[in-house]
Amino acid sequence: MKVAIYTDSQITIDSLRNVSKHNYLIEDIREQLKAAEEDNWLEEFGWVKAFVGIFSNVLADRLAKQAASDNDLNI
Repeated sequence: MKVAIYTDSQITIDSLRNVSKHNYLIEDIREQLKAAEEDNWLEEFGWVKAFVGIFSNVLADRLAKQAASDNDLNI
């Protein structure tokens, strides 16, 4: 299986690639990617420009803001 992950956060992509970068969120993502690779998933990362009206990027931003501000949100 292959999954393509697109983000408008270049710093996130750079942090994931740089093994000397260690913070909780990046390490959590790395662990999840490692588990996916062990299940034979291939990941591909891509960058998209922010704030240019790409529907899926606008939706992702809206959902991320909602999740960050809603303590009762069931994920």
